[in-house]
Amino acid sequence: MNKNVILLLFTLLFSLATRAEVKPDSTSIKILLTGASFADKGNTWFEMGCEQLGAIPLNRAKGGEAIANTANRMYEGVLYTKEELEEIDAFVIMQVHNRDVYEDSQIKPAYTDYQMPI
Repeated sequence: MNKNVILLLFTLLFSLATRAEVKPDSTSIKILLTGASFADKGNTWFEMGCEQLGAIPLNRAKGGEAIANTANRMYEGVLYTKEELEEIDAFVIMQVHNRDVYEDSQIKPAYTDYQMPI
C-alpha cells in the first residue's frame, strides 16, 4: 500500500474529527466505508481509527469487490439506506489494486455512457 494513500486517509479522518460538531456523547460522527479486501472489517484498521476519533464506523467493504460492484450496490439501494446516507458525516470509498489501473482504453467519455444494471 502506498504510504501517501494511507497518510491521505488518516488526514481526512483527522480533519473530519477536528471540524465536526461534537455532541456530548462523543460518538456523533458517523463514517461509512466501502471498498474491497483492504477495507474489510477483518483488517480492523478502519474500526480502530474510528474508535480513536470517537466516531461510529459503518463498514460495508467486501473482499474482492471492484469499484463497479460498489457502484451497482449504490444504484440498487443495497449499500446503504436513504436514512443512513442522510445521517453519515463522511462516505469513504477505499479501493486498492495491485495492478496498473492507469490504462484508459475502455473508459467512456461520460459517466452516463455506462449501462446500469436492470
